[in-house]
Amino acid sequence: MCASIKTSGCETDPQAHNIQLAECTLNSMVDWKHNIQQHTILSSIAPIFDVDNSHHPSVAPMMACAKMIIRVANNQNVTVRSCQAAKTENIDPCKTMERMLAVNNYKLEFCELCTEDACNSSIAISPKIFLTLLSVLGVLVLSCSYNNA
Repeated sequence: MCASIKTSGCETDPQAHNIQLAECTLNSMVDWKHNIQQHTILSSIAPIFDVDNSHHPSVAPMMACAKMIIRVANNQNVTVRSCQAAKTENIDPCKTMERMLAVNNYKLEFCELCTEDACNSSIAISPKIFLTLLSVLGVLVLSCSYNNA
């Protein structure tokens, strides 16, 4: 969990800058909210990390990793990597955050949720994409060798 305005490397590659991974839980969202409330610019985005414990407290919602790019004061983009509730059929956290940020005249430029471990922390190629590209490359090599034979 990081914000580019506070942590160097958050916007590009947190793993390369040794930014600690955090387990996405409701408690980590609460802790993150308290952390960013202490920052002048980020304090106004803190409500997007509100946790509603009033409905069925024994049933924890599915959690997701989030990567957001938020345009804040002075047209400055801030990358935020954090935890958020996972998208469901009825709830899209990205759309909810977009509406909440608009109240403060901020704009959600980018929002992506994912549920794999550390999925919001790097721009590296995922294993699925790598295997697909490797398969395509293999087919191309075989077809070229077949045409030359």
